[in-house]
Formats: sequence, C-alpha cells, structure tokens
Amino acid sequence: MMGSILTRAFGYTVDVIGTVGPTAGFLSPSGGDAAVRGLFTAAISLIIVVGVGMIIYGGYKFIMSRGDPRELQSAQQLIINAIIGLIVVLAAFAIAGFILGVFDVDLPGTLPTT
Repeated sequence: MMGSILTRAFGYTVDVIGTVGPTAGFLSPSGGDAAVRGLFTAAISLIIVVGVGMIIYGGYKFIMSRGDPRELQSAQQLIINAIIGLIVVLAAFAIAGFILGVFDVDLPGTLPTT
C-alpha cells in the first residue's frame, strides 16, 4: 500500500524490508517529460475549472442583484472577465500547440502526430 502511494506520488518504491529506491516515475530523470506534461495538464484543468466557477458565481450574483444597477453591472463585468480569461487561456493553449507542433512535440491531451 505505502509503496504504491509513493510510486504514484514521488516515483519511489519501498521493498519488503523498507529500503527506498527510485523508479521511472514522477521525480525520476527518465520521468521528467511525463512530470511536465502532468503539471501542464493539471494547471490548464485548474484554470478552466476556476474560469467556469467564476462564470457560475457571476450568474449567481446576477440573479441575486434583484435589479440593483450597481450589482447587475458588477455581475456582468465578472462574467465578461471570466469569459475573456477562458478565451485567453484556450488561445494560449492553441498557440502553444501550434508552435510545439512545428517542433514535433505533443501537448498533453492531444493525439500523437506520428
């Protein structure tokens, strides 16, 4: 149990007598590419979740404003800013994918080109 947790989290295994040794996992030299891909995928996913959450929160503020012009304006601005932020993040992902595609490097979440 502990060995599988360490393998998934840090790239180390624990044998029966308790010695720790590196494997080809997250922090090992041979797993560096996978580590960067995993961090990149997690960062993009987190940004998208936060953006969608901000849109939902803006919708909640819009509904709860009850016609107050200042609150309506604040909610609309929050929704617009969240949408712009998501567009910028997705555009950056697309641009990075195009540039890395020129150099034949696959982004996380994309199909291999070869």
